[in-house]
Amino acid sequence: MGALDAKTVLVTGGSSGIGKACVGRYRAEGATVFVADLHPRSSDELALDVGDPAAWAALIESLPPLDVVHLNAGIITPGRMHGEGPTLPLTDVTDDAYRSSMGANVDGVFFGARAVLPSMTERGRGDIVVTASIAGLSGMGGDVVYTTTKHAVVGLVKALGSSLMQQGVDVCVSALCPGFVDTPLI
Repeated sequence: MGALDAKTVLVTGGSSGIGKACVGRYRAEGATVFVADLHPRSSDELALDVGDPAAWAALIESLPPLDVVHLNAGIITPGRMHGEGPTLPLTDVTDDAYRSSMGANVDGVFFGARAVLPSMTERGRGDIVVTASIAGLSGMGGDVVYTTTKHAVVGLVKALGSSLMQQGVDVCVSALCPGFVDTPLI
């Protein structure tokens, strides 16, 4: 028996990188896993713009009750791509790049948690796992906007966990803070 037999899991950003590895691990532990991604790579993956609250509502309505939601989707700041210099100066970040990063990295976590909490609270259990980053624990200057979003995510997880505990809600909220991982993001 796996640790997650008969559990349902949703992983955002699960088509590649850390998300894809987590999908494999959740399945190996016996879970039924739903994969959502902005750009699904197979017919069994679900399309989701994590920064769109209406898309979250529609997705959650279409799925069975979830035991674990892994909010993993994230991006580096557009404009800082492979092979470019070590930093993306703040003055070079466009408004659109800033909004894209905030939408994927912060709004996606906020809207995702808000969408799943009513069902988890009603059932009296659940786990929300958020992929943050070591950038959320230290001041990494290479991508100031990305670092800002990951600090926001760590703060959201801490505040949400504390709030749920004060309310007596038995939903665990955790942040994973990996260092550099060889993924398409890097």
